[in-house]
Amino acid sequence: LKQGVRLSMKGATTRPMLVTLLFTVAVSAGTWLINTVLGWMLTGGVGSISATVQQYILQGYDVDYAVHAALLELLSMGAGAIFGAVVGGSVLSILVALWQGVMNVGYEGYCLSMVRNEDPPMGKIFGALSQFIPVFITRFLTGVFMCLWGLLVALGYGVLLVVMGLLAALTESVLLTMLLMLAAVAWLVLGILWISVRYALVDYVLLDKGLSGMEAIRENKRLMQGNIGRAFKLQLSFAGWYLLMFVIVYAA
Repeated sequence: LKQGVRLSMKGATTRPMLVTLLFTVAVSAGTWLINTVLGWMLTGGVGSISATVQQYILQGYDVDYAVHAALLELLSMGAGAIFGAVVGGSVLSILVALWQGVMNVGYEGYCLSMVRNEDPPMGKIFGALSQFIPVFITRFLTGVFMCLWGLLVALGYGVLLVVMGLLAALTESVLLTMLLMLAAVAWLVLGILWISVRYALVDYVLLDKGLSGMEAIRENKRLMQGNIGRAFKLQLSFAGWYLLMFVIVYAA
């Protein structure tokens, strides 16, 4: 699979790296505009609490003080400002998620077309903007199902932590505690990965078959039958790249 994608990337007229760069810039710029321009309008001039926290951090204050100062600043504006910040902030979050979700689907459409050697133009990444309502509905429903599965994973993680605490108290074994801790972390990580793999084809069904909502989710489920293990293995094969990204981000 990877070799086939590499060959498709080499044969593309427009360099996929440039398309990815344009996609990243477009998503970041759109997110900044929504947060900056609409943020002040939707929150009644209060603005983003996270932006206020960042301002304090840039001034040299630690995170705890920055959060405390930002909350005090919000409280000093009165109940109306708090209400505006909460409601406006919620609407703002939905708009940002919608923008980023639609753009992500457009980028996936570009990738799908590229792998099929259709030599898509750079503007393909904006192709899903005309489908923002089906994208929103489909992603919302997918998010609900993923959250429900996530609750089960979190419940299992909590049970493991309780068992770990009880056994650690009874046996006082450092080795056993460490093993149980690793088992709990492995359960959480693998559970999250399994959930993401389970719904991996929803966007592609939306793009390729024109299905949306529950129809896209059901078709995704049909296509993933017998393939979850293969998709899981494929995701694990990128572990080195994920680790490199982690190192770069935290080193920076």
